[in-house]
Amino acid sequence: MLEGAAHGLRLLAVNTNNVSNSRHGGEWPAMQIAPTSTFRGFRPSNALQGELGERIDKLGTIFPRLVACRTVMELVHRHVRGNHFHVRIELSVPGRHIVVAHEARLRASGRSDADPEHKSAHLAVRDAFDIATRRLQERARRLE
Repeated sequence: MLEGAAHGLRLLAVNTNNVSNSRHGGEWPAMQIAPTSTFRGFRPSNALQGELGERIDKLGTIFPRLVACRTVMELVHRHVRGNHFHVRIELSVPGRHIVVAHEARLRASGRSDADPEHKSAHLAVRDAFDIATRRLQERARRLE
C-alpha cells in the first residue's frame, strides 16, 4: 500500500492476475497485459477482489481479443451529496481504447446492513462491468 502524505490518501494496487481463476488456472491467456486493480480511499475485501477477477475473466470470454484491463475504484467523500464509489474500467482492444466511468452513491437506508460500504462497492462494480460488457459486445458486433 502506498501512502499519499499530502492528502492522507491510501492507495492499494492489486494485480488481479493473482486472484484464483478456476477456468484458466490463475492465468489470463486472452490478455497480453495482466489485469490490474487499484483501490483508493478504502481497503477492498477479498470478496470484492475475487468479484473483480471473475468479472474481468468474463470480459475476456465476451471479447477474446481483449489486450488489457485496468480498474480503478475510489471511495469519494463529498460533504453535501455523501460518499460515492467511483469505478473506472480501462479496456484495450485492437484499434480502440474503451473507458467506462461509473459512480454509485452510498445511500442511507432504513435497513441496518452489516456493512453498507462493501455492499455498495459490489453494486458499483456490477453496474460498471455491465456497462463495459455492453460496450465490448457492441465492439464485437462492429468487427463482424
